[in-house]
This record gives sequence, structure tokens and C-alpha cells, in this order.
Amino acid sequence: MIKKIKNNLPLVLMLVLAAVVAVLLITGKLNVENIITAVRDNKSVAFMVILALYLLKGYSIGVPYAAIAIGTALVFGIGPAIAINAVGTVLCMTASYAVGRYSKGISFDGVMEKNPKLAPYFRNAGENYFTLCFVTHALHLQTEVQGVLYGLMRVPYGVYISGTMLAMLPQLLCYTVIGNKLDFTEPLVWVFLASEVALITTGLIMAKRRILTKKD
Repeated sequence: MIKKIKNNLPLVLMLVLAAVVAVLLITGKLNVENIITAVRDNKSVAFMVILALYLLKGYSIGVPYAAIAIGTALVFGIGPAIAINAVGTVLCMTASYAVGRYSKGISFDGVMEKNPKLAPYFRNAGENYFTLCFVTHALHLQTEVQGVLYGLMRVPYGVYISGTMLAMLPQLLCYTVIGNKLDFTEPLVWVFLASEVALITTGLIMAKRRILTKKD
């Protein structure tokens, strides 16, 4: 039993954190906006708290990405917030990837059975990992589960992060601009929203042409 837990320590950590976050959200104890507001006057503390929230997001679906990115801009302003949100997003994606990469007791097929919506993408992609990472994140398909799957598949970390960040960039920039002014009439907001729509459309086209039409 102890050996099994050790072999699955990253997964156990992910499940425990997810359960804790779920309880805190249900009971109203966890509110990202309130947490960031509470530390906004101390930039050093705010920086560490924001990165901690991104790390937690990598382990739990319940933590809202948008709230962290917008809150970061409220505290730091648009320039530093873009850099911090980029670092935080990498940290978030790395956390879920590490769960799959270093857990010995979970299997690719087992995760696929529990997440059938992802199966057509991951089973038909072959070894075109960059395209797969880009497409699945452009379509916003269960980000945390994706990270685990890419870790299980031993996708090279650099390929995983580069494909993922390319797909995440428009929404990262959009949320940062929104948080900077909280003004939806800001032209940049609509530019990045349009970019996000274009990205999703591109993801759908690439998925259909390069992944979903392939035979198992």
C-alpha cells in the first residue's frame, strides 16, 4: 500500500488538492478575487500568492484561470502582469504535466476511459505533438487532464510548453488587459477576443484535417 502511494504521489497530491479546493469553493472559503485583493498592497507577497494560485490551478479544475490573470493585472498593471501571468501559466501547465510524467501507477488508457471526449484527439494524433498540444489547448479541452496525458505520453517538455503557450497566449493577454482597466470598451480587449475566436476556429480546422480524420 505504501509503495503504491509512493509510486502515485503526484497523482495523490493532485487528487487531495482538488478535493480540498472543491470543499473550499463549496463553503465559500476560497475566493481568488478576495485573496488577491487582500495582498495587493504588498507586491512581494502578492507575487508569491499569485504563483501559488497558478500552481494550485495546475492541480485543480476548480480554480478559475481568468480570476487569477485579471487579479494579477489589477495588482501589478499590464506590463508586469503579462510577464507574471506567462510565468504562472507555465507553472500551472508544468504541474499537471509532472503528475502524468512522474506517477508510475496510472495509465494512458485508464485516463482515456475516464475522459472519453479527449480520446479522439489523443488516440489519432500520432507523434505530431506540437500540433496536438496547440489544438487541444486552443479548444480548451480539460486543461489539467491534458497535462497529465501529455506527461504520460512522455511528450518532450519543450514541445508541450511551446504548443500550449501559443494556444493560451490570446486569452492570457485578453484577461490581463481586462484586469488592467476593467473596461470592456478598451480596443485591445476586443482585439484579443477576436484573436481568441480566430484561434479556436484554427484549432477546429486543424483538428478536423490533421487529427480527427485519421484512422485508429
